[in-house]
Amino acid sequence: MKRMIVAIGIATVLSGGCTFNITFNITGTVPARPASGSPMPEEGVLHVYPPELRAGDIVADEHGDQWELVSGATRAPGALEFVAPVRRVDAPADGQAETREARWRATERVKIRRSTVREAPSKP
Repeated sequence: MKRMIVAIGIATVLSGGCTFNITFNITGTVPARPASGSPMPEEGVLHVYPPELRAGDIVADEHGDQWELVSGATRAPGALEFVAPVRRVDAPADGQAETREARWRATERVKIRRSTVREAPSKP
């Protein structure tokens, strides 16, 4: 612990032109800053609310399978949920990619992987 003295001064001018000064002296010990043992966030990983999801974001389900959003999430009618079509990332190249509908509560943060570089659309 490090011993520290902090003095805070406040000068105030009242509407009649009268001024007064208030000084607070705080003496005590300040706990040492904790070591940075917290893990660094993964590169490109974000925690966003469902309305902030966009096409191309990659989410993982409870089994660890990765899914890419086909389009952004939309609000489900009559519910506080958001729905988005997703397709499996690791689908075989020669087969049809598995697609399904993913749902999230409106107040739930979704862990996604988002590429920071957007590819330009190719011209035929």
